[in-house]
Amino acid sequence: MTPNQILKKKVDESLRALRNNEKATVKELISELTRTREDINKIIRGTARFEMGYYRAMLRGIDEKINEYRGKMTKTVNMSQEPAFKSGENLVPEIMKGAGYTYTFGKLSDELIVTAKNLSVDYIKDMTGEMRKDIARRLRQGLLKGENNYDVARGIDEIIGTSKRLGYLNRADIIARMEINRAYDMARQAKDEESAKILPGLKNRWKTGFNPRPYQNGKIYPSKAKWNHEEVDGQVRAVGEPFLVSGEELMRPRDPNGSAENICGCNCVLIPYMEEWPE
Repeated sequence: MTPNQILKKKVDESLRALRNNEKATVKELISELTRTREDINKIIRGTARFEMGYYRAMLRGIDEKINEYRGKMTKTVNMSQEPAFKSGENLVPEIMKGAGYTYTFGKLSDELIVTAKNLSVDYIKDMTGEMRKDIARRLRQGLLKGENNYDVARGIDEIIGTSKRLGYLNRADIIARMEINRAYDMARQAKDEESAKILPGLKNRWKTGFNPRPYQNGKIYPSKAKWNHEEVDGQVRAVGEPFLVSGEELMRPRDPNGSAENICGCNCVLIPYMEEWPE
């Protein structure tokens, strides 16, 4: 097999494992969010009357369930980052060894793994904070309108909807995929920098991947990142040099230094590149 055939095989295997990891994580988040929604609706439907006297008690119970969900979501996303980090760490050494380079690679630091895990916490905290506010707003609305508990519970269902294109699952999906891929990217970049010291001329080529199109108000809107990143496809940079992506310098896909519209929904990857490798 030529180096490029080895490269393609290893990249495909790595990305397949990464996508399977994403799917399994989102499936677990759907289950957790469904249970949270059911628990919140039990609190509402279990209240004898929807009156101000019960309002604070309901909010306390709902806060407990949302905090519990946040903890489970954080744990689920953090656990999913470990195989992603390992996949990113192993990709370059496997390609290099398959291409005939036999030098020994070191293991990336535990500090880098901890940093990767901590990236998701603020996003999750923010999401559950928004969820709490939206539910409280819907409860107040129901109280002022004199709605019954069943109608209020249905309103809560619409907020926390577990369809991938509705409610807070869409946010959870974006956070999970972003942080899983970011852990992969961080490990890749660290290993690239180590490999470039041993293998002069090692570069990276940007490969544009599928970018999901978000749903807004029931309509499909093309992801802005998709159109910007298609223009970057095939761009080559030496390891450690930034890519020019829609006017921004990004070290890698989903670089946290990039704007939200330039990194959210991005499924691009970097692949090792050597000029002497035949196509």
